[in-house]
Amino acid sequence: MKWKKRRGELAGWLFTAPATLGFLVFTIIPMLVSLYYSFCEFDGIKEPVFTGLENYTRLFDGTDPFFGSSVKATALYTVFGVPVFLTFSLFTAMLLEKARRGKSFFRTVLFIPAVIPAIAACLIWKWMCDPSLGIINNTLKWFGIYTDMRWFYSTKTVILTFILMWMWGCGTTMIVLLAGLQDVPRSLYDAMDVDGGGGVQKFIHVTLPMISPSILFCVIVSFVNAVQCFVPAYSVTNGGPGNHSLFYIFYMYREAFSFGNMGGACAIAWLLFLVLLIITQLMSKTMNRWVYYGGD
Repeated sequence: MKWKKRRGELAGWLFTAPATLGFLVFTIIPMLVSLYYSFCEFDGIKEPVFTGLENYTRLFDGTDPFFGSSVKATALYTVFGVPVFLTFSLFTAMLLEKARRGKSFFRTVLFIPAVIPAIAACLIWKWMCDPSLGIINNTLKWFGIYTDMRWFYSTKTVILTFILMWMWGCGTTMIVLLAGLQDVPRSLYDAMDVDGGGGVQKFIHVTLPMISPSILFCVIVSFVNAVQCFVPAYSVTNGGPGNHSLFYIFYMYREAFSFGNMGGACAIAWLLFLVLLIITQLMSKTMNRWVYYGGD
């Protein structure tokens, strides 16, 4: 019996070994190496030279003029973009859930932008928002609405345009929320009808609590995606105009591969890791106050 037990344990270790080794080799070890590099002057080629906290202090003492711009651009995109994106996704999901005809068709149409490669979607929007040749401004002029909107090319509208482009690809979040809406028991709405509740009361007291687990998932995923936004800044604006779209991840990429500051880029990455860790932990601690699970 002991031999069979040991044989089963050995088989279990052997089956899990590829995943364990892969996680160790491709995740844990690179993270530890990057942590060491964050305390070094390193360009990715020469031997790293240990400099202590210099890479971290450089971010906060004003030596790096781009750090503040990247934090501001990312904060604006996250603070304004996440609520707008989630509200639009929930509104679209509720419209689909109420639709009587063509639900499958519209669900497919709305989901298509989410599966388009990010770089292709960015190039499409770059063409559509071109101030002189883009379809948006020309269509508005065709209807007699003359506008000088510069979209990606103005410091006042670049973040707004990125948020609009993000809303265009809300298909995945919409599907998650739609699944949550379809799982709400009809009997709860019937009970609200008996008690004389209107549409607003149903939404506040039935819909939102019942889909709160789906909302929590979408909030966390959307928040992380917003903070880690990279492709739009890289492919459309290159951080401009005036560093107003110099998102944090693009700033880290530029430090590492354009300026050869690999050590500083590792410090930037670890700072972001700590911030995301703290914020996600705070979200997890507060979720019991507003997230409802059917088994509670």
